[in-house]
Amino acid sequence: MKLNVKFIDSVIVVLFFVSLSATLLLNSKIEPETVKSKELIDYYGKYVRVCGNLSYVKYSPKSETLFLEISDAYGKIRAVKFRTQHMNLSEQLCVEGEVNVYEGYAELVVKRIISFQHNT
Repeated sequence: MKLNVKFIDSVIVVLFFVSLSATLLLNSKIEPETVKSKELIDYYGKYVRVCGNLSYVKYSPKSETLFLEISDAYGKIRAVKFRTQHMNLSEQLCVEGEVNVYEGYAELVVKRIISFQHNT
């Protein structure tokens, strides 16, 4: 039985890139990099986490959109979460999502909100 070496090489290359892509995708989604507000624009298009204090929140029931402003020691960021229900948020939180630019400013399109509740 004669093997087609070019075919086998092609299959090996395809499998290598599929496994590499899957590994990179899984690693980037497991634990996003935590960044400072002043660094947000440097991560354009990437999935990141920003932690800080909630300094502004507005909910639009018509569009089911939550608008946030998060402040940390380095500045503040705008964040937006689409297709969401109104939620009670604590003063300290982390938001995770993809960095985008809207109206000339970096903002986070939020996929996950981690709100820290304090017992007083």
